[in-house]
Parts: sequence; structure tokens; C-alpha cells
Amino acid sequence: MTPAGSYQPLTSASNVGTSSIAGCAAGTTGETVDLVNGGSNTITFTDTGTLKLSGNAALGATDVLGLRCDGTNWVQRFKSDN
Repeated sequence: MTPAGSYQPLTSASNVGTSSIAGCAAGTTGETVDLVNGGSNTITFTDTGTLKLSGNAALGATDVLGLRCDGTNWVQRFKSDN
């Protein structure tokens, strides 16, 4: 997936997972994105590759995952289970 802005609502037709978020490169260092699950299915982000999380992040309905680009990786800022 590629975020379209700093607030990125997400939905999925079924439970899904990903280990890749595009858009983080040297020219975007410091940019942030808040991924918000606006649906009822779980969306899981895997702590691997360029996703540097405190562990896999499973977002249920209305949960939020905040990330910051360090020039190469998306690094977790926070996770809110709502």
C-alpha cells in the first residue's frame, strides 16, 4: 500500500495482512502517517522489512497505527487500540 496523506483511512473486505508500505525514501524523511482501520475486519502490519514496529500490529475497527519515515523505514510512533 502507498499512503495518500498523513491521515490514511483503511478498510478491507476480509482479514488481511501486509509487511510493506511504500512512500518512505530519503526525500520523505520525517513524514508521518496515521493508519486508521475504518472497517470491521482486522488489518495486520508485520514487523519486518522496512516496517519497524514493536511487534506485529493488528488493527481492529477504529484502531490507529502511527508511523514516521526515517528516510528508509517506517518506524512506529504509537499504536492505539480503540
